[in-house]
Amino acid sequence: MKFFNVIVCFCLLISTCEAFAQNVIRKCSANQKHCYVFNKRLVTGDKVSIINEKNQLVAIGEISDMRETVRKITILKKYAPITTKCKVSRLTDQEARNPDEYFDMIKPVPSNYIYGSINLGSLRVGQGSTAFGGEGGYDWSMKNGFTYGAKGTFYYASGEASLYNAGGDEKVKTDFKTFGVLVEGVGTYRTAESRMLSFRVDLELGLGYLSLNKGEINEDDEVEGFGDYDSGVGLVFGAGGYAIYNSKGSIKPYVGAAMSYIKSKRYIRIGLGFSLYSY
Repeated sequence: MKFFNVIVCFCLLISTCEAFAQNVIRKCSANQKHCYVFNKRLVTGDKVSIINEKNQLVAIGEISDMRETVRKITILKKYAPITTKCKVSRLTDQEARNPDEYFDMIKPVPSNYIYGSINLGSLRVGQGSTAFGGEGGYDWSMKNGFTYGAKGTFYYASGEASLYNAGGDEKVKTDFKTFGVLVEGVGTYRTAESRMLSFRVDLELGLGYLSLNKGEINEDDEVEGFGDYDSGVGLVFGAGGYAIYNSKGSIKPYVGAAMSYIKSKRYIRIGLGFSLYSY
C-alpha cells in the first residue's frame, strides 16, 4: 500500500511539473526569431502572445511547427527581449490585429532615433561661467544594446577672467564671451530597454569650432584661466549618461548629463530633451 502511494505521489509530481512547464518559453534562438514552448493544445497556424512576468506584451508569434508536446513559435513582432519567464497564450484575430487595445505594452528604445535637448552647463574658462546651449543627434543600432551615431552641440557663455599687466603687479578683471559648435561621432550602450526607465551611456569624439572674445586685452597682458582656449578649431572628446522614460508613442522624454573637453577646457552640462523614434 505504501509503495502504491509513493507511485501515485510520483505521478502527481510529474504531472504537476509538466503542467507548470506548460505555456512557458523554454528557449529562443540567438536572434530571438524563433522560440519554443511545451504545449499540447496549440496547433500550426495559431497566433500567440508572449507575456512577461509583469503581464506586459513583449512579442506576437505564430506556431510554425509541432513535435509531440513541443511547439515552435516564429516571432512576427517583438517589442522587448524575450526571456524564459515569459508565458505563451493563444491570440484571437482581434487581439492579433490590435494588440494595443488588449495588452499593456512598453516599447523599448527602437533601432534608429533622433534626439535633441536644451542644456544648462558650466564652462571652465577664466573664473568659470554659466553656459547655455543645446544638442541633437541621430543613432543607428548595432547589436546587444550598442549603437553608433553622430551629434552636434552648441553653447554660449560669458564670464570674467583675471588680467595682469606686463609688470605682473596690478590685477583687474576682464569680461569675455565665447561661442562653441561641436560635431562628434558617438558610441552608445543602452540598457533596460524593455522597462519603463531605460539608460544610455555615450562616448564622444570629434571636432569643435570656438569663437572667443576676451574683451580689452593687450598683447603684452597675461590672462589667467584661458590656457590653450582660443578662437579656432580643436579636438573634442567626452562622455555622457542619460535616463529615458519609455512612455507609449514615438516621443519619449529624457534627462542626462555630459562632459566634454575642448582645447583642454571642460564643459559640463545637464540637459532635458525628447527623442523621436520610428518603430
